[in-house]
Amino acid sequence: MIDKAILHGLGLAPGMRPLTGTPPACLATLGAIALIDHALDRLAAQGVARVVAPCHHARAAIAAHVAARGAAPGVEVLVSPEPLADGAELAFAARHLGDGDFFAVRADMAWFDGYVPALARMVREWDPARMDVLLLAQPMSRAIGDQGAGELFLEPSGAARRRRDGEVATHAFAGAAVLRGGALAAETGPGLGFLTLVDAAEAAGRLFAVSHDGVWCRPDREGSVDLVEVEIGYRAVAPAPEPSPFAARDAAAMDRLAAMPSRLRRRIRGRGARWPLS
Repeated sequence: MIDKAILHGLGLAPGMRPLTGTPPACLATLGAIALIDHALDRLAAQGVARVVAPCHHARAAIAAHVAARGAAPGVEVLVSPEPLADGAELAFAARHLGDGDFFAVRADMAWFDGYVPALARMVREWDPARMDVLLLAQPMSRAIGDQGAGELFLEPSGAARRRRDGEVATHAFAGAAVLRGGALAAETGPGLGFLTLVDAAEAAGRLFAVSHDGVWCRPDREGSVDLVEVEIGYRAVAPAPEPSPFAARDAAAMDRLAAMPSRLRRRIRGRGARWPLS
């Protein structure tokens, strides 16, 4: 059983400022629930008892929010002495977790489980004898708020590889991972990126992924929260689309067509005329 986790992605996230107004991004709400609470609720449901949360910016706001939750799991906010890249955050926090495998979950994304909770599926697939990193991967066809080229390719065996330059990947990283205890022991430096850890696992043949069967979103673009909340049912009706600037012209053209004698309509259609008529 994996009963501890690192909650990261608690920094400024400049790309999300249109949604938050001011940082931190993890306190942006989705369906009236802060993104950080989406993550913590899923960890609690999986039976995770201890969470460490490394942060440097806005640590007072994050600590106050966590303290006000009044719900499991217990969260220890770790103050890093300097701003850290996402991989360095994990290495810093892992030293406080002790031995054993752990979840690493980003607090600036949100996923919604399918029939079986995503974290439970990851635990079922996890095999530290042959894995260093197991990622939750979202099919790009169902990725809300992410119109990019994806990040991962998955093999039928569950093995994963990162997208190379010029490729369009089938999956995006969905913000949750399982890491083998000790895999970060040799990693240091404030600029260490999470992708460096992923690349090292891939090079060793120890990078795997689970394809998520539910809804996932990365609400880092202005307007994407509206789309996400409609998609997952927090809002019943999508915002009305802007009317086409050609709507009146098209309606008038169709009226002219309807007023024509049927023989003339057939002749025009037979010549391959394009509609609406201008």
